Amino acid sequence: MNYHYDDWVYREIERCMRIGMLPPGISLKLATKQEDVGGIDATYVVNHKVPLQIRARFDRPAYAADCDITFRTTEPAMMDKRTYAPLALFVWFVGNHIAAAKLIDIYRMAESIQPKLGDRPAIPNGDGTAFHSVTIPELLQASAWLRNFDGETWNTPSLGGQMRLNMMLGLYSKAG
Repeated sequence: MNYHYDDWVYREIERCMRIGMLPPGISLKLATKQEDVGGIDATYVVNHKVPLQIRARFDRPAYAADCDITFRTTEPAMMDKRTYAPLALFVWFVGNHIAAAKLIDIYRMAESIQPKLGDRPAIPNGDGTAFHSVTIPELLQASAWLRNFDGETWNTPSLGGQMRLNMMLGLYSKAG
């Protein structure tokens, strides 16, 4: 399957990340074929070394971003092998703009949710593929939801979420 997005989609994703998801000055680039971990629809490399998976949803119902996030049935095995990116950004478009986004700590989610992602029912997509679902309350309970975007601003729904993001990006240092 080809999960390549049109250029305008990448521009909007990058705009969204630059307006508060990431600290100013952090490098952000679309991954090369060699850097792409092959998990979702696109991969970015943040701060020169941290893979960030992207999944975009287009013109879904208004409540869709408040229900769940989904993973293809091939992705739990990658998480188990720790070959999946440690961060994933799920974005919901309305027209040509992102109306909602969630930044997820993948390994914290994978280690905390019950049942485990790969043990959940596979929900058919109708195109021969299937997915597993994780609800928003599960992400909150696992403290895996690091950042939230409401179409205008970013916030941190999990206690310590910004500190954990900074640690994952290699930006955290203990005060002297």
